[in-house]
Amino acid sequence: MSSAWAAEQQLPLQHPACGCLGSLGCLHDVSRAMGQLSPDQSDFDTRFLEVGGLDLDTVGVRPQGRLLLPPVMPVVDETGTSRGVHRPMVAVLLDQMWRSARDGITLSRSLGLPANVGTLVAPFARDEDLEALWQDRPKFLRALLGLRPSAVIGPSYSTWVGHSWLEQRYAMKRSLEVVRIFQDQGLFAIPHLAWGRRRDAEDLGDWLARNEPAVAAVDAQCVGPIFDAWLAELAWLRDQLHTRPALIVGGIRSGLRLQRIVSVWPESSFIYNGVRLAASHRQLRLRSDGRLTIVRYGRAPMGDLSLGLMPQDSQEPSPDLLYRRSLHEFERSLARCRGRSRLPPNSVLIDGDPGSPANRVRRRDGIVASISAPDRKSVGGRWHVR
Repeated sequence: MSSAWAAEQQLPLQHPACGCLGSLGCLHDVSRAMGQLSPDQSDFDTRFLEVGGLDLDTVGVRPQGRLLLPPVMPVVDETGTSRGVHRPMVAVLLDQMWRSARDGITLSRSLGLPANVGTLVAPFARDEDLEALWQDRPKFLRALLGLRPSAVIGPSYSTWVGHSWLEQRYAMKRSLEVVRIFQDQGLFAIPHLAWGRRRDAEDLGDWLARNEPAVAAVDAQCVGPIFDAWLAELAWLRDQLHTRPALIVGGIRSGLRLQRIVSVWPESSFIYNGVRLAASHRQLRLRSDGRLTIVRYGRAPMGDLSLGLMPQDSQEPSPDLLYRRSLHEFERSLARCRGRSRLPPNSVLIDGDPGSPANRVRRRDGIVASISAPDRKSVGGRWHVR
């Protein structure tokens, strides 16, 4: 695994924005994200006090209740594009979560989902949007508690290539601290895994080994040209663990990368986001060689011609039909990937013991009282208050 790490040096960034080269429309901008944490800032000390310092062991996770993770969780929203896209669990992104919070009803009701469909809130978003969540945590928590999702992933604070170790470590610790806050409020919280340097990955592996979360998440949307190294590091991280969590993976489409992730982490479920693609009248198709192609229909933006997307026949399927087709293509591709690796189709049932002392939700007076970072230590996979 030495090729995955270059003597604590990071991988070269290939693009002035982020690793996805803008192909997924993530709108990340490294130049704006850089330098947000500096000893010269007036709130520098306050930020580290809020998260309890840089030691990951001052925050832990507890066993939780039941959660069914299907192989694929499609992203849904309030538009007609995702109409009728139902699976045992669906994913909801941050912007849709805020729109649904205005309705004053549960997330499922806001989106018109059947009662037996679970909802997973996935805060994979721009850094400035995730910073706003941190700055107004009470508002974010009130929204989540009103929406009552089945589960929520910790925010994907970026560990940008080129950032200082201080910034990367702060991003890691802050995401885990948000997970701690979620759990204190009775939400099923899923830690988001990210790292910058090998030292961070080693500490994250130790944290996972001690806490043994049943499920974790990664966002691969922006790894782009550094995918090979990122996957090698993910495989290295898995090898450090005796008990491997189920892994929710976001930002991956059908094709060879999907196959490689399944090979590295067989206990994976995937968030599939085809809403924007279908809304712009495009559809994913998988070629016989396992590579991905995009079919553009009549109303796709002319700018897409630069990507080599050729117009098709004049018949124009509706966006919701295109989404269902692309989702079906992704599910077929995943089934093939698991078949090639001789793995059965997977649905993961997370079944914690909510009645155990380690899993009792300790509520304090209101939401705001639970936001300050307490003096806690996770020891041996158990939750302790000192």
